[in-house]
Amino acid sequence: MTRPLLVKKNPIVIIRDLVLYQLLAILGYFFLGFLANYNELFQTFNLYDYISYDILKITGIILFEAFLFLFAVFRWLSETYAVYPRLIIHERGVFFKKRDIYKFEPPIKTYHHAQYFGGMFRYGTVVIQDKDDKQTVAMGYIQSPKYTAKLIAHRLNIENKREEKKEIDLGKLLHEREREDLEFKSTFRWDMKLGKVNSALEYSVLKTVAAFLNTHGGQVLIGVTDQGEVLGLLQDYESLKKKNSDGFENYFTILFRETIGAEFRRFVKFYFLKAEDKELCLIKVGLSDQPAYLQYNGEEYFYIRTGNSTTALTVSEAGTYIKARF
Repeated sequence: MTRPLLVKKNPIVIIRDLVLYQLLAILGYFFLGFLANYNELFQTFNLYDYISYDILKITGIILFEAFLFLFAVFRWLSETYAVYPRLIIHERGVFFKKRDIYKFEPPIKTYHHAQYFGGMFRYGTVVIQDKDDKQTVAMGYIQSPKYTAKLIAHRLNIENKREEKKEIDLGKLLHEREREDLEFKSTFRWDMKLGKVNSALEYSVLKTVAAFLNTHGGQVLIGVTDQGEVLGLLQDYESLKKKNSDGFENYFTILFRETIGAEFRRFVKFYFLKAEDKELCLIKVGLSDQPAYLQYNGEEYFYIRTGNSTTALTVSEAGTYIKARF
């Protein structure tokens, strides 16, 4: 899947939040002061032998102010809009992550506006609307709203078409390292150590595809080692009834339908490429709009990508993730 355009709010929101937190803290301080005398509480716990009331009070205020400042900063850092073709993912939350997913149907329009202070400090609101205004998203406090609105409109409307037309840079891909949205597989089903077909290898590829569906999408390149050495698909082809790329894709599709489900096949595209006179398979996996489970040996599994690894979640972990993601 295309790398997202990441959009963040103007850092002025840190100041806004700090002012709000300060007001709430002052109100809370005086409210609690009506309920209890702080000095009397200090005497009740008999702390005079260890520290004076004034020092404890000043220390407490400094620590509390530091906490408020750090919380405001991390709250700003944690909030991001990831803009994909026809898709925006809004993530935020310091202690508990929240995620909203907005899907758009072209033509997609963007607007921007800024109030007085927004003009002074170069921030404003960007509004995105799709066909017939079925989906509307307003992003507040966005840096350089006019320029950002153009970038968002370009990514939402154009990037999908451009990606389909552009030639895949296989040479660059082979020099990449595995990451959250890229994984290399030496073979699809042929075990080079055992010299025979190994269904566990098929499962390894399919669980990676399922994890991409559940996370942010990604690419699986088959016929290449983790170090980027080109092996090709010849041995995989020879293990199939139809010994070519069509047979490979057909066999994968059958397994995919049996293990993940036919309804998810629309998110998966195949590209057969050549390097060093050997054929490779690039599987591009899009972001699914519903949870994708993998059926294997009578069991059901839920996978996501964590860094450059594929991770199985427990039932409770999957429930929490699905609630936040979908």
